[in-house]
Amino acid sequence: MGNKVLVVYSGRLGVGGANIFLRDLLKRLLQIAKARFYTLSLRVEKGFLYISLGVIWGSHSELQEHVLYSCHTRISSNALSEVIRPIRVFTKIVKPRVMVVNSADPMVLSIVEGLLDIVPNCYLVIHDGGFFCPLKHMWDPLEGKPCNIYCLELGRVPEYCMAAAALLKIGYVQPALNPLKIRYLRLTGSFIKGSESFHEFWKVSRRVIEQSVVITPSRFMMDLVKRFASANAIVVRHGAPAELFSLAKKQKNPSLIRIGFVGDVSLHKGVHVLFKAIDAIFRRQSNIVGKIFFYIVGPIHLFSSISMGLVRRYTKLIGSRVKLVGLIRSRAKIYSSLDVVVLPSICCESAGLTVVEGVASGRYVIASRVGGVPEYLEGYPRGLLVEPGNAYELANAIIRVAEIVSSRDLARTIDTRRFISTLYDVALKYAHLILKDC
Repeated sequence: MGNKVLVVYSGRLGVGGANIFLRDLLKRLLQIAKARFYTLSLRVEKGFLYISLGVIWGSHSELQEHVLYSCHTRISSNALSEVIRPIRVFTKIVKPRVMVVNSADPMVLSIVEGLLDIVPNCYLVIHDGGFFCPLKHMWDPLEGKPCNIYCLELGRVPEYCMAAAALLKIGYVQPALNPLKIRYLRLTGSFIKGSESFHEFWKVSRRVIEQSVVITPSRFMMDLVKRFASANAIVVRHGAPAELFSLAKKQKNPSLIRIGFVGDVSLHKGVHVLFKAIDAIFRRQSNIVGKIFFYIVGPIHLFSSISMGLVRRYTKLIGSRVKLVGLIRSRAKIYSSLDVVVLPSICCESAGLTVVEGVASGRYVIASRVGGVPEYLEGYPRGLLVEPGNAYELANAIIRVAEIVSSRDLARTIDTRRFISTLYDVALKYAHLILKDC
């Protein structure tokens, strides 16, 4: 097997929207491509930077990552220089012709830059705004709301970006939900007036993007990338697992309308807006209200003041009107149990995985009009867009959709392949792009 590909990602494979997409994509690539896939993963946890080098093995149903080498180092100014040496040695031994980077994290791009002289072809898959700002998602944790400074329009990093400067000061490069960090930021933000390291992150991101072929899942993100750098950027829309499309062909006549949010219980996903909307719905005198029940499907961060704060604030709703389900690995199990999917994000989603999978499953999808989400709901007859952060409009949309569902509209089957590709088809496009250089 002469074709060798190095796959670089941050976090854990299969955890989080981008890495769920990567896991499913690798499963399909292993089925259709005659190539060996090696991995480089990086993650920050409790003040340490962990790296893992491995190889991917898989069958039709399972994907396994066999670790060949791992190490960790305490986060410091020279942490990257400490880990780059074993990574370069590993890369020189493996000799991959292609590198696929499934992260725009500035720290990851700094590592990738050190490998561009070894690997001749780099494909950078950009899911979010992390390539130009370590806050990602245009999200400002100092204010607890989306950032209102669009740095790309300024053409440079603003010196007055307190949030970014404070984050970098404490080694924060990913949108983690750590209550200690949030408090620390509020205390120190007024004392920090800028950061040279922020400018360096900006420069590194631009250099890597300009030396790579950039793949984005939406026109929204492609335009954002091109505003940031002179990039060769293309759009390959996300797809969904084949088993979800069969759900759209099954008739449903629900007596209880099950409405679900799928994702992290966090502010940038707009869970607080959803809770406000649910509260408003159950205060109304309407016949449809008694037929509605809500499910929150996804991880709840027990040590996060934000995640647990949302749960505590709406304790009266949880149990009686809302069920916290937690993380479910099976995507088919999630969507087969729901009639309506809600994504009330207030951040700039490039292409919400929940929207993609909800459409593939033939469910009604109510989502915020942000980022690339409208592109995925364009033409879909069961899609509805609302203004981000508007709990009143979201409540009205949920009531409206619930009334449609109660009228047995889900008894009609729908061919969702007209709106969303299968992951197999998406993998074919990726294989054509990246393996031609092997």
